[in-house]
Amino acid sequence: MVLAQAREAQARSNLAIARKDLADARVASPITGKVCQRLMEPGEVAEKKGTAVLRIVDPAILEISAYLPEAYYAHVVEGQTILRVESGGIDIGELTVTTKSSTVHPTLRTFEIKALLKAPPHGVVPGLRANVAVVLQKRTGLGIPSVSVLWRGRERVVFTVKDARAQMLAVETGLESDGWVQVLGYGLAPDMPIVCMGQERLNDKMAVVEVKADVE
Repeated sequence: MVLAQAREAQARSNLAIARKDLADARVASPITGKVCQRLMEPGEVAEKKGTAVLRIVDPAILEISAYLPEAYYAHVVEGQTILRVESGGIDIGELTVTTKSSTVHPTLRTFEIKALLKAPPHGVVPGLRANVAVVLQKRTGLGIPSVSVLWRGRERVVFTVKDARAQMLAVETGLESDGWVQVLGYGLAPDMPIVCMGQERLNDKMAVVEVKADVE
């Protein structure tokens, strides 16, 4: 009787140990996501503590990372600086810098910035290369296609059309981006037609045939 009780106690102890080992073998992921890579095979033994077994990503929120030259460090402000992001041919739009590295890489002379992308559009997944444009300055003003601005003598000019004749206007240029340039000049006004094809062959007061085109 005593031997049977001892064996029962031993069996209960072994069961408790087995249950603990089973519980220790179950690892909960710290995030909700999907397994994108299996780093170890079933039955394989890890050589040291902390060895990664699976890689899990959360496709519902991504992090955009980019590196900038050190000259722009003071111009980037967390929570304020805007990024324009495109990835895989998909225009993601504007994101705000959420993190800026506290140091500059001593060899590369660059620093890292990051931005969070919540609910990414279809086709944008972890690992894709992103094209990032950092908006360091914004201005509001008149803009025209950069190709419309010509040098005539020592002046920069553009041509508009009035009464079927070319009218040359002297301008000053400002910020330029994505094929557009900011212009200032006497006589310029919003919605004024600006010649953007064949302007190289125009002179002031020359007769022209106006052909309107949509410029995006």
